[in-house]
Amino acid sequence: MNLRKISIALLTLLLAAMATVPMVSAATATQEQLDKMNELQGKDITVGEFYTVIDPEIFVDMPADVKAKLFETKYDWSISSGKETKAQSMSSLLSSGITATTHLNSAGTTIIFWGHGGMNSGSPAGYIHVATTLRNSGGSQVGFVYNYGYNTVGVTTPVDSKTVPAGTYTAKTVAYSMTPDYDDDDTWTITV
Repeated sequence: MNLRKISIALLTLLLAAMATVPMVSAATATQEQLDKMNELQGKDITVGEFYTVIDPEIFVDMPADVKAKLFETKYDWSISSGKETKAQSMSSLLSSGITATTHLNSAGTTIIFWGHGGMNSGSPAGYIHVATTLRNSGGSQVGFVYNYGYNTVGVTTPVDSKTVPAGTYTAKTVAYSMTPDYDDDDTWTITV
C-alpha cells in the first residue's frame, strides 16, 4: 500500500471516530477573542468568568449544575504542565480519571495544534471540556481552541493553524470532566 492510500485510510478512520463523539460546541478563537484573553491573562478568575468574556454562547442550554461548577473552577493560566513528568506509570495515568493530550506540529512557520481529553475508564462522563492554548515565548496567547460534550468518553478540539514569526511556542491542553470530576493537562513546546 502506498503512503497516500494509508494517509487517506487513517484520515477516514479519524473522521469516523470523531463522528461518534457527541459535540455541543467547538470553537477556534478569533483575533478579538485572543486580544480579550491576553487582557485577562493572569487574573484570578474562574472558568465561567473566562467564558463569559470570551464566548458567552457556551452557556446557552448548559445545565445549571455544569454552569455552577464552571463558576467554581479557577482558570489555569500557567504555561507549564501540572504533571510531574511525561513518563508516568500506567497505574498513575489510569488513576487520574481523564487524560489530556496536546497535538503540536509545524510546517515552516505555520503551527498546527489541537487537543483531546478522554476518560481513562472508558465510561462516559456527564460533561467533558477540553481547551488548547498556543502561546509565544513572551506568554501571549496566539491561538485557542476548545470543545465540550455531554455524556461522552472523549472530546477533541478543532484543529487550528497559525502562521507565526520564527520563535518558540508552547501549546497546553487542559481537560476536565464532571460527574465524575477529574482534570489533567499536557504541555508541549515547538521552535519554528
